[in-house]
Amino acid sequence: MALTGTRNNEPVDGARRESITAAIADAADNLLLEIRGGLYALAHSLFWRTRERWLSDILRNRDYIRRWKGALLLFAPVSGEVITGLPLLRLLSERWPGTPVLVCATTKSGLAAARSAGLEAARLAVDSRRLARGIVKALEPRGMIMIQASCTGLPVNLIAALAAGSRPVVVVNGSVTQRDLRASRDGKRRRLGVYGNITAFCMQTEKDAERLITLGADPEKIHVVGNMKMDAAIEDAKLGASEDLRRELHLNGSEALIVAGSTHPGEEEAVLEGFRAVERAVPEARLILAPRKIKRAKSILQTCRQAGFSAELRSSLRSCPQIIVLDTMGELRLLYESAAVAFVGGTLVPVGGHNVLEPAARGKPVLFGPYVHNTSGAAEALLEAGGAFKVCDADDLSRTLVALFDDDNARRGAGARALEAVRSHVGAAALYAKKVEELVDPAEVYSAR
Repeated sequence: MALTGTRNNEPVDGARRESITAAIADAADNLLLEIRGGLYALAHSLFWRTRERWLSDILRNRDYIRRWKGALLLFAPVSGEVITGLPLLRLLSERWPGTPVLVCATTKSGLAAARSAGLEAARLAVDSRRLARGIVKALEPRGMIMIQASCTGLPVNLIAALAAGSRPVVVVNGSVTQRDLRASRDGKRRRLGVYGNITAFCMQTEKDAERLITLGADPEKIHVVGNMKMDAAIEDAKLGASEDLRRELHLNGSEALIVAGSTHPGEEEAVLEGFRAVERAVPEARLILAPRKIKRAKSILQTCRQAGFSAELRSSLRSCPQIIVLDTMGELRLLYESAAVAFVGGTLVPVGGHNVLEPAARGKPVLFGPYVHNTSGAAEALLEAGGAFKVCDADDLSRTLVALFDDDNARRGAGARALEAVRSHVGAAALYAKKVEELVDPAEVYSAR
């Protein structure tokens, strides 16, 4: 039966029908989110409260509320985005001393990265409307910085609650990839509603800005500032693997070490083929293989052993095997410092690539495959500087690795050029800090009592 109007029973036009359907869908989504949020919160309070702090815990703790009253929120879903935000937070803390900062992460890795940097953090496990309104009412935050601009994964209800309280929400280091454009599952009406609640979008490049406009963001709100990941990579590179960590992994600094980070299914075999080629020429060569998903570590361990290599998991290391499969969190970027050469995964398979700057900022030549659309700017900068090498497949990876280990001067020179490429692009964090100061009135920022 067709929908009809309330006055003359005429059929509702297409635009109004779409609006009604979208409103019903929004209401259903919010209802399901509230139910799921309630169940998650109950399970958390019964089983996991001692393991990690959630935003919902704050509402039940007066000490937490007093500690973060008037805080500046930083929404950084995963560890990489937390690390990216550190230079900005350092600059803002110098400008606004005494202002509390609360990192809102959505993953365990995000929480771990925040805490390792000495930041207060809580997990936004479910972005329910009730929780968002409660947080804004209890903490009265001065605003929120978001290190994310994709059309998916936004904390829709927290953004709306902040906007309703006239509190600024500013995107920094924003990036929109072609994959984001294709993967958008939110309807245009809903996306425009979310974007309408965001005060400003500070993007990495003109291309990112153009793509965001395509998604429906107001061009007047968009500013192109630069890529803060370069600043973050240099600052993070000051952290290296401790002597204890090197000792635990039986690394003495003289081995020909390859670190393959954030690998995906289909890439480990290529890395093992390349390692075998290097090992023939350099018998003391070793490999640290770090899958993107830790749960795959045991199956990768079996793959390594079936290929004829001695291999052990990092968590149960007892000897000095040829291959260590990393099944721990937070150590990969530290171990890049001990590498002679680094390979970054998600690039030989159509994933889009992961952080190529972590090894580059530690002066290591970086290898990656053709699929780098998630990190194209950084990958292009490294290639242009001669600090990185794009490989097409397993054979190409093997040839490039052998060539690098065959010429120490060429390998060290490539590493030096990779580091210089990162250093030459540093400075965006200061520009972002200035922009945030303009958008979040310093006179309104909460000061410690």
